[in-house]
Amino acid sequence: MPTISIIIPILNEADNLSRLFAHLTGLTPPPQQVILVDGGSIDGSFALAQYLIKDLRVVQQSAIDWQVLASSAGRALQMNRGATLATGDVLLFLHADTQLPNHAMTEIMSVVIRAEWGRFDVRLDSSECMLKLVSKMINWRSRLTGIATGDQAIFVKRDWFEQIGGR
Repeated sequence: MPTISIIIPILNEADNLSRLFAHLTGLTPPPQQVILVDGGSIDGSFALAQYLIKDLRVVQQSAIDWQVLASSAGRALQMNRGATLATGDVLLFLHADTQLPNHAMTEIMSVVIRAEWGRFDVRLDSSECMLKLVSKMINWRSRLTGIATGDQAIFVKRDWFEQIGGR
């Protein structure tokens, strides 16, 4: 089975981190690794991520290899920095405010058997009809064109990521 490293660029995400950690520790099966890459937060995100990781290790609630590191700002820079430290066979790029389906790791494993990369559908957490239409259009465009956005939790086989230059 392929192993999965989740790479999350963060910048001033302190309000999202506790929920993100709780969500990721609840995935079944868990990812092998989660790397948070801070782009210079001024809201305490870096220190909070360190604290949450230390707390997980102290109470031994996680089999996940959690890491947080600093980087220059810029999502692409942060994600590429995280990818250099990733140990998984598959890299999953995730926004801090995006939640994965509970069985996302299993879904990823089944996709990478037949494809180099994939993504998840967007489901906006809103009852507004217009936002539901927006999410349907984003998903439709992705299916039609193969273009995905960061909110769709893009994943790629590590060897293919490296072949295309890590961008």
